[in-house]
Amino acid sequence: MEQEDINNSDIRLIFKDFGYSPYNKSKGEYEDFVSLIKGNWTLNFKLNCKDTSKTYIINKSYKVNNKKVHVKTVTLSPLSVKIKSNGKYNHFISKVTMKDSTVYSGNDFFISNTSSYSTIGMDLFGRSESYASFSKILNPKDIKSITINDEIEVMMP
Repeated sequence: MEQEDINNSDIRLIFKDFGYSPYNKSKGEYEDFVSLIKGNWTLNFKLNCKDTSKTYIINKSYKVNNKKVHVKTVTLSPLSVKIKSNGKYNHFISKVTMKDSTVYSGNDFFISNTSSYSTIGMDLFGRSESYASFSKILNPKDIKSITINDEIEVMMP
């Protein structure tokens, strides 16, 4: 699926009532919405941003538990990282290490992973893309490495 480029578009956000849905721990579910301020608000703005992401060609193979993983590219932006790879390996970004030795992991970013596989003859060939969105803005030039599944450390050029 191809993403639509919405840059330079007019954006309209419409809000109704300000409030929250309380979480009931004993039931393990959210309760009905509690309205704090009733009303309607509309926010209009033009989305105008510059894509500052940079894609690095890695083209390096790694072996983990007798499985070969070939990391093709890593794309970095101030808010995210994306890794494209091939191999019979389901992976996720587990850690980002900065040049100053600061490590971001766990709650420091949100992870998303997509994989697709096709059968070619008797061999199963996989393609995978993993994403991590950072919870704060990072300078991509300061990223030293990306770690996959706590096993593969992909060094940035």
